[in-house]
Amino acid sequence: MRKGQRKHQKRISVGKAFNVLRKESTWIIKQETGAHSKQNSITLGIALRDLLKIASNMKEIKALLNKGEVTVNGIKRKEPGFTIGLFDLIKIKNIESAYRVLIDSKSRIYLKQIDFKEKEFKVSRIKVKKIIKTGITQVTTEDGFNFKVKETKLKVNDSVKIDFPEIKISEELPLKENSIVLIVKGTHVGQIAKIKEITAGNQKRSSLILLEHKKESFQTTIDNIVVIGIAKPLIEVDLQ
Repeated sequence: MRKGQRKHQKRISVGKAFNVLRKESTWIIKQETGAHSKQNSITLGIALRDLLKIASNMKEIKALLNKGEVTVNGIKRKEPGFTIGLFDLIKIKNIESAYRVLIDSKSRIYLKQIDFKEKEFKVSRIKVKKIIKTGITQVTTEDGFNFKVKETKLKVNDSVKIDFPEIKISEELPLKENSIVLIVKGTHVGQIAKIKEITAGNQKRSSLILLEHKKESFQTTIDNIVVIGIAKPLIEVDLQ
């Protein structure tokens, strides 16, 4: 009887976020447990080898990582199986290159190159908000960041801009009319749109969001969007 987790991952069974050829070989770099769900993330090793083509095999991946040349959100990462997901920032110091993790119209992860000298940050959606003691609120993002704040109007499903390497909130991005969002699920996945109207939900139904994209209006649920800006997006994506 098999005990514990599998040590290997078959290429054909990876999540839809992997933008790789499924039948090219049998095995693929196994995802470690991390802040992102396995369905919505890929491994750092796959990003370096298959997407960026900076390394051609596992030996080269490990050599690059072991030298401390690669950071994710300001922290050196040395595990090929480390999971990366939406809006994570990857920097490769020896070639002075930086990339933002994004998703395309088929929900597959791709890496968009950005200015290496740009201030390091990412946008994260608030998953949990709770009072931990008098006057102190703790908010937790979907990708595992925790912040204790004294005064905040942040609510679940709002977003925050997180600066690195300080790991601090530099801007609050409320989910409200005219906010700019990235659609992360559904028919319009990968598109940037503006909120036109919010219809509150209840215990049986999620809130509905009326969006506008290129003069087209359509509805989606609150779970399908992430706020990425107020007047304009903080994150650039490839046009779709």
